[in-house]
Amino acid sequence: MPDTVRQYRIAVIDDDAGFAMSMAALLGSDGFDVRLFDSAESFIAADETPRFRCLLVDWLLPGMSGATLCERVAALDRPPALILMSGTQFVDDRLPRQLAPDVEFVQKPFDPEWLLDELATICNRPQ
Repeated sequence: MPDTVRQYRIAVIDDDAGFAMSMAALLGSDGFDVRLFDSAESFIAADETPRFRCLLVDWLLPGMSGATLCERVAALDRPPALILMSGTQFVDDRLPRQLAPDVEFVQKPFDPEWLLDELATICNRPQ
C-alpha cells in the first residue's frame, strides 16, 4: 500500500463486534487509522465526520439504519466516501441507489483484497 494511504482514517460502523474487529485488524495492518462505532448514533455523537476519508457502514444497525446514516453524511459538504455493507441480499438493487446514489454497496462476506483495493482507489482520488 502506498505511504499516502497511511494518513487516512477509516470508520467502521457495525454492531457485530467480531466483524468490526476483523475489519480493524485488516485495515490497521495495511496502514489505515481505524475507528470503530457500534451504531450510527455513536458515530454521530463523536462528531468526527470530517476526519474520515471513508465510512464502512453496516446496512442493519440498531436504532438509525446504515442507509439513513449514509443519506445524512452524503448530504454534507465534502462528505467522506461511503461503503454500505449488508449481510443479507438487497431485495432490489435499485433501492440502495435511490437512498444514496454516491454510496458503494457490497455484500458480506466480501474479498478483503477487494476492500483494500477499493480503499486505495478512494484514497488516491481527489477529495
